[in-house]
Amino acid sequence: MIAIAFLLSEVLLQTSFLNVPYTIILRKVLPDVYGSAEDLKPHPYFASGLLFVLVTALLLFFASGMYGEKIAYANRLALHPMTPSLIFSDDTIDMFLMQTKLFGISTCT
Repeated sequence: MIAIAFLLSEVLLQTSFLNVPYTIILRKVLPDVYGSAEDLKPHPYFASGLLFVLVTALLLFFASGMYGEKIAYANRLALHPMTPSLIFSDDTIDMFLMQTKLFGISTCT
């Protein structure tokens, strides 16, 4: 999401933030060719292409159902201590009755 916001600012606002990492990468990969270059500018469609790829990947991730599977898996593993099935299970009721007998608490008024 941060990469999409960054590329949106690059494409829509015509900023030159992408020039810095582009220059650094080219200087490290090809020092003989770009070692003395001051400011390198990527192709104008480079940011648009990256933005298109990231948005497409995000849409396909949601459309494929993987997002729903991951949420369902996380909900299955999450602990829900006060679910109705736990509150009204036989073990919970038996434990409640044992505690009321142990401490002499009357359940009927």
